Amino acid sequence: MKSLLYKELKLCMHPLIYLFVFIFPLMALIPSYPIAISFIYICTSYPILFLGANKGQQSNDIYFSSLLPVRRKDIVKARMILLSIIQVISMLLLVAIASIGSLYKDDLLVQEGASISDVGFTFNQMGAVIAFVLVGYSLYDLIFVTCFYKNGRAIVLPSLLGMFTFIIELCLTTIVLPAMFKDFFNFFTNVIVQVVSVLISLSIYFLLHCLTYRRASKLFERVDF
Repeated sequence: MKSLLYKELKLCMHPLIYLFVFIFPLMALIPSYPIAISFIYICTSYPILFLGANKGQQSNDIYFSSLLPVRRKDIVKARMILLSIIQVISMLLLVAIASIGSLYKDDLLVQEGASISDVGFTFNQMGAVIAFVLVGYSLYDLIFVTCFYKNGRAIVLPSLLGMFTFIIELCLTTIVLPAMFKDFFNFFTNVIVQVVSVLISLSIYFLLHCLTYRRASKLFERVDF
């Protein structure tokens, strides 16, 4: 497994992916820009990673990996661990800049007379943001990874389905539920509520990724190159 992870980091991580991971979370610092939206752009790096973008051509990494003297389920596991690393780094980066954003962005909104219900989640509610994004990542990976390893080639349809599901989940938590419950955003100002939300979402993240791994591994075992 260690060797497969090394291969993923050295051969599969296209330089553009680092740009996605370290640049797009900074979009949360843009005034009046929804914090959670910046995480969606991380998922747009998946086609680059899975296609092995090499000057616009496929590097046939999935075929190369299947020829190695390793179990196919370990190939899937290594790729999913890499995806989790990308996701965690992006969220840690956003948490790191949250203190910077809270110094001017939240205060600016207060000075303008806007309430939390008007602007949605703020940096003071990072726990809630991370919780909902973790669920979104879980759903996206469940759709994308299982669809991809069904034949080892599908990219466009899994990307669209996963992105659509992620957007629906964010719209539900930032538009629909707040419209139904007046104090929805204010509810997540409590630190304890945020901590509990993160713990629950981590459980969902772990369970759905275990399900994704088992399903994708079984599908990939049947692929004949």
